[in-house]
Amino acid sequence: MGDVEQPCEKCHGKRYNEEALSVSSHARSIYDILQLIIGEAVDLFDDPSLKEAIQNLIDVNLGYVKLGQSLDTFSGGELQRLKIVKIIHQTTDNLLILDEPSTGLHEADVLNLLSLFKKLLKKK
Repeated sequence: MGDVEQPCEKCHGKRYNEEALSVSSHARSIYDILQLIIGEAVDLFDDPSLKEAIQNLIDVNLGYVKLGQSLDTFSGGELQRLKIVKIIHQTTDNLLILDEPSTGLHEADVLNLLSLFKKLLKKK
């Protein structure tokens, strides 16, 4: 049997009550902001740390993902790239083990991956 989804009758699948949805930032509710694709959100925020985190997501080719996208919808490769972004953004030393990170990637994506590895090495 396939998955079945039933939107909430109160919030209609927005995950927030009316009070939370009434608060806005940049003329958008929290729901509207979480529906933005990362590539669209890069210029929305002013905080340098947040801008850097969003840019890192774009650098690992996750610019097409929604800000509020559930982790259970990510592929294995997307999750691996998300972990790389987390490590790039942290200041602590980490050991990163990648299991065949270039398998199935287009040649252009392999070049992006190599650039990402160089960025990781520069941070250390």
